[in-house]
Formats: sequence, structure tokens, C-alpha cells
Amino acid sequence: MNDKMFCFIACVNDEDMYKESLFYIQQLDIPQGFSIECIAIRNARFMTSGYNAAMKESNAKYKIYMHQDVLILNKRILFDLLNIFQSDEAIGIVGMAGSADIPDTSAWWENEHLLGYAYDCLSSYTRVVNHSIPEQNAFADAGVVDGLFIATQYDLPWREDLFDGWHHYDTSQCCEFLRNNLRVVVANQLTSDGTPKPWCLHYIEHTVTTVHYEKYRIIFLKEYRELIKSRGGTPDKELPGIRVIFLFENSIDTIWERMNEIERYASKDSYELIIGVRSIDNKLQQLMEQDGIKVLLTDPQEGSAAFLNRAIKMSKKTNDIMLMNNRIALTGSISVALQSTSYIDDDTGALYCTEGETLPDIWQQSNKLESGFTLFKRTALDRAGFFDEQFLTINYAVNDRAIKLKSLGYKILKRNIPGFAFKSNDCISDLDADKIKYNEKWGSALDTSDSAGDSI
Repeated sequence: MNDKMFCFIACVNDEDMYKESLFYIQQLDIPQGFSIECIAIRNARFMTSGYNAAMKESNAKYKIYMHQDVLILNKRILFDLLNIFQSDEAIGIVGMAGSADIPDTSAWWENEHLLGYAYDCLSSYTRVVNHSIPEQNAFADAGVVDGLFIATQYDLPWREDLFDGWHHYDTSQCCEFLRNNLRVVVANQLTSDGTPKPWCLHYIEHTVTTVHYEKYRIIFLKEYRELIKSRGGTPDKELPGIRVIFLFENSIDTIWERMNEIERYASKDSYELIIGVRSIDNKLQQLMEQDGIKVLLTDPQEGSAAFLNRAIKMSKKTNDIMLMNNRIALTGSISVALQSTSYIDDDTGALYCTEGETLPDIWQQSNKLESGFTLFKRTALDRAGFFDEQFLTINYAVNDRAIKLKSLGYKILKRNIPGFAFKSNDCISDLDADKIKYNEKWGSALDTSDSAGDSI
């Protein structure tokens, strides 16, 4: 092992972006007697396999695993990393941003004790991800760090046996170091006057979670259950399950498409599935029910609120309520984003996705709900009560509950997603009738304003 060498490792599929990243690496000041090398893994099957291949190829003691779209701004970062590693031989990983604990949702950014700094540069703006470390310290101990930049001074295999994809490879590696009694830390990136000066800029086009995120989240939570518990998480306290309710449509084909999409990103023990259809072949219904799927036949005389209430009564009492129209393609694990965001604080009662351009990762408070893809937190809905069955349309049924939730002090959050196309097929005459009922019940028309102004 060459203890006078740094190796920069990246999985590459964008040559232009990687070329720019290399340019910044080449501008770094190098400690006397040290050398650097760069290894690019192209056509990697997944992140862990690529990193393992590079780790075996290099004999450098200090390895820096970084995304191809990370630009190193601190020209003396190698000196700073050496100072941190040499201060304690038990330090195994140095990262730029992370959390003090290992959150039981597996998403470090949802933890109460965030650490570090980084520039996130997106297509339309740049922001500083600003967390806190005591100014007098060069670093702070962490439970996990973000995979944008992970520096190590020991080689431990990346768990490609478990994480054969592009998610949770970083949180897993942190846990592997902790299992081996090595420290994971986040660097203090403050100037002498206490001003944050991030060492890295992370250029990312988008932050849409792919359909495989939930699969690896479950694997992570199962594999590191005891470690999460010892580091401040509470894995024994399960989040409510995801409930997906397909709103009734004529076509069974689109329901099959949505079911296949769900199975691609989530294990069957992570959700409960109910579908609503106007008619279905008896044999097909039996096959579905044998597979654990609950089928509800809709009554032509029944309104949306009544149907939803029947579905809720069939569900496990701890499950959150997800309303999903089967005409909407599940191109990303939106349900995971909805559910995890609902548990950021106790005041969030419901969330929904809608069409529109917005800054990624920003949820805005809203005065209304839309029915295309909506999540009700079960504890909040239990307080608000069942859907009011006088409403025939899904639009008025969910917004009636939105008003009730807001009256109980809950927030309604929305997130704009480009290309998220949904148009309600509520009957016009039913909408007109519900409009009158809504006005009589609440004393005003349905508030159709898009946002209440705040964001998280």
C-alpha cells in the first residue's frame, strides 16, 4: 500500500462532465512527496461493483470516491484530508455532508442533526447545503455521509452483494466502516471568520428518485438494523406501510401496468394494494386475491368518497393512504418521496404531486389537494375522519378533507413535477352538484390557489 498516494475514483457515463471534474483535480495543491492518480470506471454495472474494481486496481492508501459531476473547489483539500486522517488512525471516512445519526428512514438529509456543507448546482440555480459543525473542530463524527465525496484511508469492500444498483451504496459503506470500529466524519468547511466555504460543488441535473430506491432502502434497513438502533435511529418503530388505491377506470390494462411498476421498486411486504374496478373477470379477481391484492367493485350509483371509505375500512389501520390514479405512469418512486416527506414533522397531514416547473427537493405549502397522486398520513386522516360521502367526485372529496386537516392545524404540501400529466375525469354534472354542497358546508367556494407561500 502506497501511503504517499491519493487515488480519485469515479464511475463515468458523461465524458464532458468528467473532463471538467478532472480539470479541477489537476489544479489541486499536492503535499510534498505525494502523488495522485485518477481511475475512471466506465460501463459499471452499478456503483458498488465499479468502486470495488477501482479499489483493487489502485494501491493508494488514500482513495477518494466521488461523483463524476463533483468539482473540488478547495485547492488544499489534500492537505486538509491528511490532517484529519492523521489526527486519529481510527478515522476511516471523511465526507463533505451527512448526518450525525443513521436515520431510520435511511435518508440522511431527513435527520435532525445534519453536518457539513456543499454547493448544489442545478440547471437553473446554485444553492449552499448549509449544515452545522462546531467552529473549533476540524470535523465532526457522523453516522453517514453523502456519496458525492467519500475519502477513505482503509480499503473495505463495497457491498455489491446487496446493493446492485445506484442507491444506498454510500450509506451502506459508512455502516461497514462503523461495523469495523472505524470513525466516519464530516469535514468542517469554515473559514477563519466562521463563514461557510464548501470544498466541493455538486452539479446535478435533477434529483428524481428512481423506481429502485425503495428496494434498496428496505435492504439497507434490514441489513443494518442493529447499527441504526445503536446510532440513534429507531428501526423497531416501523413507518406506516404505503397504501396504493387505484381510482376506478374502465381499463384493466392500465391497472396491470401500474401494478408492474410498483413491483419493480418495492417489495411486497412494504405496501398493501387495493384496486377499484367497475368489472373484472372472476378468475382474474381470484388470481389477484391469491397474490394478496384486494379488489373492490365499484357501484355505478356510488360516489368517490363512499368508495374510498370502503377501501380504507379494508386496510390495515396503521397504513398511510395513497390515492393513485391508474392512468398516471409511475416513472419514479414518487410514493417514497411522498411518504418520507410526510414524516419530516408531525404537522404534515397530506401531500400531493402536480404538473409544473419548480426547484428540486422543495415542497410548498398548498391550500388544496389534487387527486392524481396524493398521500394522507394515517394519523392525520384518523383525526379528520372518513371522507364525506355526500361528495360524488374525487376532487371535492379530497379537498373537503384538506379543509378539515388544515382546521386541525395540519399542513398540506405539494411538489411540482415536470411532465406529470393528470386530468381528472370527474363528471361535469357531479362536479357542479359537489360545488353547491361544498359551498353550503364550508361557506365558500373551493380554494384553487396553488400555494400558501412557504416551502420546506
